[in-house]
Amino acid sequence: MPTAIVPVFAGQIHNTATQICNARDLHAALHVGRDFSNWIKGRIDSYGFVEDEDYLLAKIGEQLPSGTKYRIDYHLTLDMAKELAMLENNPIGRQVRRYFIQMEQQARTPTLLQPTRAQLLPYNPVIGDSSTITLQNAAALLKSLCGANLTAPQTSMLCSVISSAISFESNASTQKGESL
Repeated sequence: MPTAIVPVFAGQIHNTATQICNARDLHAALHVGRDFSNWIKGRIDSYGFVEDEDYLLAKIGEQLPSGTKYRIDYHLTLDMAKELAMLENNPIGRQVRRYFIQMEQQARTPTLLQPTRAQLLPYNPVIGDSSTITLQNAAALLKSLCGANLTAPQTSMLCSVISSAISFESNASTQKGESL
């Protein structure tokens, strides 16, 4: 896994799950000479980036003794972040661009889970139970393996987990002559 030059996180732009980053983090990583606000607004205007397609605006409030102070964060798609990195036209920009490409490749590469017997046992469907119970058990297993926050690539692993559970069920039943 590449070293996190700019933190990347899951987000949703235009009703599509995607990886995004905070423009402030990108600005800092690129060592841009201009202040953040003028830099990001200038790049958006000059290169025609579109809100809710290339980036999202997030208004962040910070409570101060004098009242609430707001700042605007820009959450960028990795495509926009790569383009901004290229526009800096320096070695750091090229390094950041390669980093984003690695992050995209990593997100597209499915992580194959090979559950252990101990992991499968609590979710093992009882033979004869309804398919709804089997699916609920498989979904619970997936959540326990991947954590509560499932992303689109992780949900695609559901079939693999169900297949493993069925194989486990069949092998255990054949070896013991009974269901678990």
